[in-house]
Amino acid sequence: MRGTTQRSFEEIYEALESVGPGCRLAVGDTVRSLRRMGWWKTWTCCLISLTQSLCYPTFPAEQVEQVRGQIMTGLQMRANDTG
Repeated sequence: MRGTTQRSFEEIYEALESVGPGCRLAVGDTVRSLRRMGWWKTWTCCLISLTQSLCYPTFPAEQVEQVRGQIMTGLQMRANDTG
């Protein structure tokens, strides 16, 4: 959900924030989940954002670099963990 051909990451973020907390999408190697809490308006907004993100994704360079940095930091922290 870092951008679509119709909306930028910021526009998606603003749309989801405008209906309050309640829509979370998690995708990993083994886990996929969509969690929705709240009113019907929240569900509609989440569903539209998810559909656009799955059907018309874009991968802006700045967003890719941001996620890459987060992953690299996580890997470094795991490597430095003595536990």
